Order: sequence, then structure tokens, then C-alpha cells
Amino acid sequence: MNLILKFRRLRDPGERVGIVRDISQGGLRFAAGERLGMGETLNLMISGRSVETRIRAVAQVVRVTPRGDSYEIGARFAGRDKEVRLSDRRRQRRIVADFEVRYRRPATGRADVGRVRDISQGGIRFVAGEQMMPGEVLTIMLDAGIAGIIEAEMKALLRVVSSAAVLGSSEVGGRYEIRARFVDQH
Repeated sequence: MNLILKFRRLRDPGERVGIVRDISQGGLRFAAGERLGMGETLNLMISGRSVETRIRAVAQVVRVTPRGDSYEIGARFAGRDKEVRLSDRRRQRRIVADFEVRYRRPATGRADVGRVRDISQGGIRFVAGEQMMPGEVLTIMLDAGIAGIIEAEMKALLRVVSSAAVLGSSEVGGRYEIRARFVDQH
């Protein structure tokens, strides 16, 4: 191929450019000017010479090979392997994600920051620095640019909501994994 690839590392929001060497339904191989970490999650925008050739995706780095003064990167599109497939009990498709989420707890009134682990039209799982109780209602704020990437991966519009009810939380290495369901508040 030789399509233009623009990508953002989720921990460093600066946009980088690469060249797609080959692409399939499951992932892609591309050349980049810097070494990427194994397992790193990327937001991708692939474009060709034609306006119709535009692909937005989230991918995880699975291979890094030095090639002279650049690197050949192999990445798998998120949501394509067994660990991120939905179980039969889920009503909406869930995608693996790694980006910042802002949330506000009515009890404290302050906005805090967490990291999203996965998201669907029905709910969100994220890591926060504090434990939350089931039934607590949070205000969730997502960056509009991130929402566009999620919409492309889910092949559906992300429902715009402002509140989520905590279903549960569990401690993970001194932080807390929060599971919440999006709710409408009238």
C-alpha cells in the first residue's frame, strides 16, 4: 500500500505520521520514525489519495522491528481478538480503550481524572484514584476527538450522555477500577 497514516500515542497527544505498508481486516503494518512500545494503544487515521479512502481506528502495537533509521510496526485493530469480544450477556458492543476521562462526583463537587479501559453505548469501565459506591451517580466528560475514534470503531454513534451510575468498584494496585452504566437524568 503506501497510504498516509496519522497516529496519536494515547499517553502523548502529539500527532505523528507514518506510511502504511499493508493492511487487513485484523490490523496493519506501517513504517514510523520512532520506536513504539509493545502493547501501546494508538488512535489511527489512515487516508489515501482519494477522499473516499479514510479509516479511523484504534490499534494495539504487537510487533516493533528496527529498519535502518525507522521502525516497522505491526498493530492489531482493537476489538478483534478473544479478550475484547463481548460475552453473550452484553447488549452493546464494547471496545477496549485507553484515554483520559473526566468525572465529577456530586458528593465532592470536584472534577477528577481517570483512564478509560473499555466503553460501549451502555456503559464505561475506568480506573480512578478513589473508591466509589454502587448507585452513586457521576457526571462523565469525554473529549470530542476521542468520541469520534470510538464512533468509528463501534460503527455506530456514541450516545451522548452526561451521567453514569456506578455498578461496582474493585481495587487494582492502589487504584480502583470503576464499572458504570450510562443513565438518563430528568
